Formats: sequence, C-alpha cells, structure tokens
Amino acid sequence: MRVLRVSKEGIILWRIGGYIITIENIISKYGSLIGYLAGFKNPRDMFNGLRANPFISGLLYEKATRLYVGWVSHPNLFVDISSNKWSPSDIPMVINGHVCKVLARTGFLRDVLVEKDTLIVQASNERKRIEREVVTLYPGGDYFSIDYGCFYIGINYCFEREPNCRECPLRNLCKRNTFVRAY
Repeated sequence: MRVLRVSKEGIILWRIGGYIITIENIISKYGSLIGYLAGFKNPRDMFNGLRANPFISGLLYEKATRLYVGWVSHPNLFVDISSNKWSPSDIPMVINGHVCKVLARTGFLRDVLVEKDTLIVQASNERKRIEREVVTLYPGGDYFSIDYGCFYIGINYCFEREPNCRECPLRNLCKRNTFVRAY
C-alpha cells in the first residue's frame, strides 16, 4: 500500500477545488446553489442531505455543516432560503468547545465528557446529547441562537484561564465550574 503525502497547502487547495466542482455540479443540475438548498424540506433535512453526500461531507465536517445550515436557513440572518417557511427550531445547534464549556461551567449540564488529563470538553462527542437536552428543555426554541449566545459568552467572558465572571451576563446564574475547558 502506498501512502500519499500532501502538504497542508495542497490539502487546502484540494478542498477548495472540490468545493468549486461540487458547486458547479449543483448549479448545472439545479440552476443555483440556493435552488438546490431550498429543495430540502427543512433545515434538518438539509443537514442530513449534505451529510449523506459523500463529496460534500468530505469537504465540510459535521460542525461546519451545522453552521452552514444555520447561516443559510435562519430567518433572522441575511440568507433565508425558505422565505420564512422553516422554523428556527428545526435548525441544528453547532455546539463547539466554547458552547460545551459554557453549558458545563454554568451548570446547565450535570456532567460532560472531558479529556482525562486536560479537562478539555469533548464537544464533538457531546454534540447530539447536548442538543437533545436543550430541545427537551426548550421545545420549539431557537437552538441556533442559543448556541450562538453560549459561543458569545464563551469567547468574550468565559475564558480558559481567568474567566471574567464579574462582567459576564450569566454571573447570577452560573455555577462557575472553571475546571472545564474548551481547548
């Protein structure tokens, strides 16, 4: 078996080239990228459809696909491909390390998977569980916005070392579990 070695730059160019080819194929078949994306029943269907396409899923990781779906389907953002026909509650949460960290530190999550030695949250392994818990507590909620709010808190107040609890908007609700980290 021969191993193919490609530089980091080569991989980036490979992914960009793959993306361009994918978009060209979609445009030739559906007339436009928006036409293709608007053909899905809802944001969850779009997410599943993009993840099921081996070429697209090779270009976009799960987290990136979730983010992309939110960007193009949320009615309060600039590109709403459904013209307000889809509900924000159908948009999957992104859930990266900062979101997971904030939910764990505030006490929203009773427990969270962390790397044994570093206490870094395993966001990719927790993504589906966290989304299920949020949906259970807030049926019909705007989960993409909840995710963004946690991300905002995570990068602006809930720093890895020396979090700014005094200025944090969640200071009166937070359990301040500062042992859990995003990276």
